[in-house]
Amino acid sequence: MLVQKSLGEVQVERVSLSTLDNETKDLGEVFGVKMDVEGFELAVLKGGREFFTDHPPKIIIFEVRVLPEALASPIELLAMVDSYDYDLFTLPDLVAVDLNAEYNSGFCENVLGIHRSELSTRVILGIGQNCAT
Repeated sequence: MLVQKSLGEVQVERVSLSTLDNETKDLGEVFGVKMDVEGFELAVLKGGREFFTDHPPKIIIFEVRVLPEALASPIELLAMVDSYDYDLFTLPDLVAVDLNAEYNSGFCENVLGIHRSELSTRVILGIGQNCAT
């Protein structure tokens, strides 16, 4: 259910929800995914398990933040993307993400995940094949 408040009045609109797996089952090959779901990245990743494992996109871009309303910590989010065989790099500087770092309140970083099978994408971006931490 979507609730919107404006100028003292409340509007309620029912919306349907689905998973990434349900929405992409007949999609075919995908080059990249950009997620911008304000703290719900882990839910999207869990709902896209088949999508990310059976026909993984070459790249994935998402934001890692410490938010009180987020459904997961940055460590949980990064571990899930890592489990789908993506090496993770910060944007725009392309530094390998430390999966064991501590993330404090206010932390916010854009992350690029490159699927480990994508040597050509690494060459184009100038990233070594074994950069993951």
